[in-house]
This record gives sequence, C-alpha cells and structure tokens, in this order.
Amino acid sequence: ELQRLYRGHTARKLVRSMKDRYATLLQKNFRAHRDRKRVSYMRRTALSKETPTVRLMRMAAMELGCTWLASRFLSNREYLMDSFQGEVVVSETNLLGTPEAKVIAALLFKNRTLRKLIIARGRIGDEGMEVLATALQFNTVLETLAIGPNNITGKSIGELCRVLQNHNFTLENLILEGNKLSEESAILLGSTMSDFFVRNYGKLKSFTLCKAGVRRASAELFGKMLYMNKSLLRMDLSGNHIHCQGARVIFEN
Repeated sequence: ELQRLYRGHTARKLVRSMKDRYATLLQKNFRAHRDRKRVSYMRRTALSKETPTVRLMRMAAMELGCTWLASRFLSNREYLMDSFQGEVVVSETNLLGTPEAKVIAALLFKNRTLRKLIIARGRIGDEGMEVLATALQFNTVLETLAIGPNNITGKSIGELCRVLQNHNFTLENLILEGNKLSEESAILLGSTMSDFFVRNYGKLKSFTLCKAGVRRASAELFGKMLYMNKSLLRMDLSGNHIHCQGARVIFEN
C-alpha cells in the first residue's frame, strides 16, 4: 500500500513538473513569435518615415537582452524589476504614466546592467521626467536615454540639465522628441551642452531634439554650442522652426 501511494505521489510530481516545463516552453515560443513579428514590421517600415526614436527601437529590437514592456503588467513591480535586469528596455505603450515612471526611476537608482532606456510614447509628464532625471544623478551605467512624446512641456528640463552639468557624465545618447518645450527650456539645454564640465568631462556624443518647438534664437545658441563642444559628434534638430538664419549659424559652427 505504501509503495502504491509513493508511486502515485511520484507520478503526480512528474506530471506537475512536465506541465510547468511545457508551459514555460509555450511562453518562450509565444514571446519569440511576437518579437519576430514586431521586428519584421519594423524592418518593413519605410526609412523616410522613421523618427529618431523609432530608428533606435529598430536597432534595439535586434540586440540580445532587449525587453519590451507589456502594458498590462506595468503596475506589477516584480515584472518591472525582472525587465530591468537586462541591457535594453523599450516601452511603446501609451499607458506608461507618472506612477510607472516613478517606479522606473526607483529601479534606475541602483541599476548596474541597463544600457538603453527607450520610452517611445506615453504620458509621464513633467513630474515623471523630473524623477527620471533625478535617478540619472546616481546611475553611472545608462548610455542611451530616449524619450518620445510624453506631454513634457519643459518644467522638468531644468532638473535634467542640472544632473547633466553636475552629476551624470556617462550618458552618451540623449533623445527628446515630440515634446513642445518652451523657448527658455531649449535655451537651457543649449547652455548645458556648452557647459565646461559637460564638454570636457561628459561622454555625450549624440543629441536629438526633434519636433520640440525650437525657434531661431535657440538654434543660434545650439550653433554656438557646437563651436565649443568638440566631443559632440551628432546633433539632430529636425522638425523645428529654426529658419534659414538659424540653420546658417549651425552650419558655420
């Protein structure tokens, strides 16, 4: 009788382990199929229609260790913690708001693995952008930060500039796209890029400020910044109203 009970118990354990194993394999196959479809779609996208953020997402999707945040799990802190164990995190959901941005900022404080963070779109607002900028003060690993349209108006740009000038000298690629910034915020960004510590000790090599409402005065400041900042290799101001005079100043420098 004992042997029969033991064999039955062993058989049930084996069936449970096989169910777990097959469930895990099915999940992996589903995620792989979903990611392959996403990469295939992005490869078919016309290059002329690509925005800087979409272009960065295209390249990130082909990297090992890339994690795409699922909208239905954004409120799950354990899911976010697991996602941030890799090197690349991409979010393209509109549901990413200020509360989720605060959780991401908390994970960035002590993160030592993440190299690229891409928030293609969402509604984190100035409050979410400000906490993300503050997290960069303590993060020395992140190399690329890309923020797409997220209802950022410019109030949080001051905190980002403060961190870049005084604390974070490891960021190499900064993209701010599709957020209508004030003229003061654009001028502040230009002043930050020409700051002594940023241009001499920082590693920023690529700066993108697309569709941000940049005017001619700000563009002229960015042109003068290029003359001072020799470490910056690429700057993208597409989709702004810089006019011919602003473009001429940039070209001359």
